[in-house]
Amino acid sequence: MGLGLRLSADSDTLLPQLRGEKRVEFIVAAVGRYDAVVTIRAANPGELHEQVERIRQIDGIEVAESWAHIRAAKQDYTRRL
Repeated sequence: MGLGLRLSADSDTLLPQLRGEKRVEFIVAAVGRYDAVVTIRAANPGELHEQVERIRQIDGIEVAESWAHIRAAKQDYTRRL
C-alpha cells in the first residue's frame, strides 16, 4: 500500500521517525502533491489499517492519502538517484 504524506514539519526531522515502523518498506522525500511517499506492507487488511492509523498520528503529518498497488508495471532499484 502506498501513502502520500503532506507534512507540517521538516522532512529531515520527520521521515527518520518512520524508519522504525516495522511495516514500512520504502520512504522518500518528494516534490509535488506530497512531501513524502511511503510504501507499507502487512499480512492482512487489519494490519494495514493499524499501520496507516499509527502513521497518521505522528505529529507533523497533516495528510496521509492511501492507495493500493494492484500490479507493478516496472520496478527497478538497481540505479541510484
